[in-house]
Amino acid sequence: MYFGLFLATGVFFVFTSFALFLPVIVLVPQKFAICFTLGCGFIIASFFALKGPKNQLAHMSSKEVLAMPPLEICMACLFSILWLCTSNPIFFSSIFLQRLPFTLGFIGSMVGTLYVSMVLHSYFLSVLFSVIQVATTIQFLSLYLICLCLAMRVWLEILILLQFICVCFS
Repeated sequence: MYFGLFLATGVFFVFTSFALFLPVIVLVPQKFAICFTLGCGFIIASFFALKGPKNQLAHMSSKEVLAMPPLEICMACLFSILWLCTSNPIFFSSIFLQRLPFTLGFIGSMVGTLYVSMVLHSYFLSVLFSVIQVATTIQFLSLYLICLCLAMRVWLEILILLQFICVCFS
């Protein structure tokens, strides 16, 4: 019950931060930062409610996780044209990474965002920490949810194939 409640609340805050406060981030970056941070906090709390605090902490600080680096995703997008020219498919390789540094980076960016938004009231630092938090959230989720990485692989390969088909038949 708590899992669904926390998850729904977190998704609501993240959606609200992007729908309402992202367009006005130039004027009031603190509102986006606080709303996005609350959303991420509730989403993480939902997993604590689902697995239990001890199991979730052990999972978040585990030694190794199979993941696809985001750099590889960007390279695949940027060099899909080269793939068309050489007709060689781009294969994604998975590597083993430690989960703890990314967990600490994610939690540290959340704490930093709240600090600069609520205590320092700094415009520039709020924008900076918001960008860092969005980047670490994406990285944390890609490491935390292996299914997300696999789905991204499949969709990238489908997009590259569709691009190839469009070029061939145009």
